[in-house]
Amino acid sequence: MSLDVLLVEVGRGSLRAMGQLFDEVCGLLLVLAVVRCASVADAESSLAQAFVRIWREAPQYEEGSGALAWIVHHSRV
Repeated sequence: MSLDVLLVEVGRGSLRAMGQLFDEVCGLLLVLAVVRCASVADAESSLAQAFVRIWREAPQYEEGSGALAWIVHHSRV
């Protein structure tokens, strides 16, 4: 499934889609968080907060508007 479809499904409350989205983008977001944070522990905490924000804000995502850019922006890592 594409990131776009996964993000739409997350916005509809799909835990399965959230798990798949996590698997797809976790590595990228962790790298971004490590670059910005003082420690790996801080990066992991930032990543956890990022996925909470993604879950909460996913209903606002407009299908086809660039899922990866939206995820990175809304994760704030």
